[in-house]
Amino acid sequence: MPSSSPSLLRRLSRFPYAAWAWFVVTTIGAICIPVVILLPGLHRRRWLARWVSRQMFFGCALPLKVDGLENLPTDGNYVVVANHFSFADGLILTAALPPRHGFVIKAEVSKIAPARWLLQRLGCHFVERFDKRKAATAARVARKRARSGDSLIFFAEGTFRPEPGLLPFRLGAFATAAGAGIPVVPVGIRGNRKLLQGSSGVLRWSRIEVDIAPAMEADEDPGPRAARLRDRVRRVVLERCGERDRAQDPE
Repeated sequence: MPSSSPSLLRRLSRFPYAAWAWFVVTTIGAICIPVVILLPGLHRRRWLARWVSRQMFFGCALPLKVDGLENLPTDGNYVVVANHFSFADGLILTAALPPRHGFVIKAEVSKIAPARWLLQRLGCHFVERFDKRKAATAARVARKRARSGDSLIFFAEGTFRPEPGLLPFRLGAFATAAGAGIPVVPVGIRGNRKLLQGSSGVLRWSRIEVDIAPAMEADEDPGPRAARLRDRVRRVVLERCGERDRAQDPE
């Protein structure tokens, strides 16, 4: 019993902060999210969503440090690719990046009606992971949007697991960028796994750091351009996310 007491005390000590943080997040969300949904104009909605996200971080006393904003291209569209360690990652990038991005999100999220309404109003794009025909259609739509004026954010791992480490990247983000002829901006997020681990629902205080690397173009050589771009971008994200490489882990 004595050896387990410190661990139990540590777990119990997290509850006051977690309760306060969830109170802040749900209160701000309940007041502001309906306004985001109803507000006319996509840019206005994205600007307000960024402001709301920042208020949540401020209210929860969560420091958010963003480095490398100057690396975001200013003369055209691009694809952002970031590591995915937490359910909070979308909120983090909404707060950290300028309000000109649409997230590319797995279609399962669209089954939750309030989330679907909000994300659709913010110009997010849902992709089907398990139906090849629907996935191909979604990929064509993403390329069209990337060409026509929207910068997209992908979590290229496609999911996250409780165990630390960067998972292999899926090809979709890089096929979209190469097909649309636009660059990819690698982004490393640190502190996000500690903030909200897995599906536990327990918010913990964490210092969040977003590290934006210079944009990378697909090379001009023939062959699997998207795959080569994926591998180059993943190496940069791995260097900046602060966790180990899980690409060679057994399934």
